[in-house]
Amino acid sequence: MEEYPVCGLRNIGNTCFMNSGLQALMGTDAWVTVLRCCEPSTSGGGGGGGVGLQRQMTSSPLLQSLRSLLGRMCFDDVTDPRDVLMAVTAVNSSFAGGQQHDAEEMLTCLLGILQDSTQQSQSLEEVLRSIAATRVGPLSERSVRLLQFLQRTHQSHAEAETTAARRKKGLEGVLSLINAAANTPEPQLRRSPLTDMFTATLLSEVRCDKCGTSSHSIERALTVSLELPSAAERRKIKSNAVALSRPLCSDSSQQGSLVSKGSDSSLFSGTMALAKTVVRMPFWLLWSSGSAAMWLTRSLVLILMTVLGIGESAEPLMLTDCFAAFCKKERLRGRNKYFCESCGSKQNAVKCFSFLDLPAVLVVHLKRFHFGLWGSKVVTPVSFSLGDAPGEASLELSEFCASLPSDILPPPVATSYTLYAIVVHAGSLGGGHYYAYVLKDDVWVQCSDERILRATREQVAAAEPYILFYRRKPVDNEVIDRCRQTARECLTALPPSSDVRYVARWWLQTLLWNDDPGVIFNDVCYCTPEARARAGHGHPPFNEFYVAVTATQWQLLVGAFGGGPEITKPLTSNS
Repeated sequence: MEEYPVCGLRNIGNTCFMNSGLQALMGTDAWVTVLRCCEPSTSGGGGGGGVGLQRQMTSSPLLQSLRSLLGRMCFDDVTDPRDVLMAVTAVNSSFAGGQQHDAEEMLTCLLGILQDSTQQSQSLEEVLRSIAATRVGPLSERSVRLLQFLQRTHQSHAEAETTAARRKKGLEGVLSLINAAANTPEPQLRRSPLTDMFTATLLSEVRCDKCGTSSHSIERALTVSLELPSAAERRKIKSNAVALSRPLCSDSSQQGSLVSKGSDSSLFSGTMALAKTVVRMPFWLLWSSGSAAMWLTRSLVLILMTVLGIGESAEPLMLTDCFAAFCKKERLRGRNKYFCESCGSKQNAVKCFSFLDLPAVLVVHLKRFHFGLWGSKVVTPVSFSLGDAPGEASLELSEFCASLPSDILPPPVATSYTLYAIVVHAGSLGGGHYYAYVLKDDVWVQCSDERILRATREQVAAAEPYILFYRRKPVDNEVIDRCRQTARECLTALPPSSDVRYVARWWLQTLLWNDDPGVIFNDVCYCTPEARARAGHGHPPFNEFYVAVTATQWQLLVGAFGGGPEITKPLTSNS
């Protein structure tokens, strides 16, 4: 492979686990765009600045070090990411000491620190009241429905907690009511311009077999972690999907992407395929070094495992199989019966996961490492698509999205993704090396610490993925393109001198990477208590939270997305 002009990251002592993830992040165009907008604003209107991120730059060493690293990577051939590692270890000391660590844990920790230091929190009820007082634009309808669904789900949980507490009598009942109130606080809508693009919203749904009532719970995740199902598990998922006649989530998630048992290869080839996997485990390594009698015993066990269907089939494991296993339907019966609030008793039920809202940047983590008494690494190959050409869709997730009535929540419009980066782990559980493949200007490059080499599509397709990075394909909409270009101009250009309107800075930054940023929120205070404390118990400068735009630009944005109110002059602490 020949060298390629991309900045390498110096290994400062077993830091390939961090370097590989940083190369993938720096290859995330939307994230880099927002990171560049975090620079302090001196123009008084547009020009840089995230939602109060100027002040957070001084209180978030990680944010500052990432911006510094981004600047160095634009000009240097090799740079030292030591400042990023120090900023992370200042918050989480487990990554200190020069030891090898897990790349996914480091990536999740880094994004979590950024989320905590940059997020703004508002009452969901307050946000919905603001929306009710304005017009909802045609491009914001689904985002508003999603917020309403989140509120209804929270209310259902609060009512269920209260109902369960009221069934108890005496002091126990009083304490249960107090705990129910404490466990169901007012829901908050938390936003971070640097991590919202990675956040997937997952729906867990349980449906009672007796009365058909469904109970929902919602989770948010920066990375989606998937198990690698065996051939036997894939067959079980498919058979369960056929057995469950009544639909809960989209039944298509159990079709098409699941592999069937098919016709396995010969017993010998199946046994050898299984043996290649099993001998990598420490337990089997001890066994394999024994006598001829032990070798014979081991062979007989492997043959028996293959006959019983425990061995892998000849069919390859597809990435969509991992998603199907994640979203599989599960029977709750026997000891696992579900307590149905409508029936007032435990009942058989069906449970499944699905995607309620898809992120703009999807980070998929494959669970290859198993820890415990006999720790091991799962080396099963996982097939994934690169797309027909750079930039073409390589992953479709519509079949794994929640299937709710359209009047409650319509399905996502954009469900196709393009692969742009992969983190690979070469080695075993005891040790190895992380490196990344990143798509740069339609060319795949291998980033292995300081060494940057051009890679072929065949090499990338043959990689053993550990973390995959996908960007959602944008909706083909001329109005959205015009609005996004307007947002980019407003955030980088000097403010207009006359006929000025103001738009929340967070909303404009979200529009840079999100086709549906929701309605414009201009009457919600974006100042956190911490920000007000740093400003002397008052409010930080107005231009930290709002950007000046022209009246024409305002009409374009509010016409497409709705929201408001229209602000024509800077607000003071009193207003």
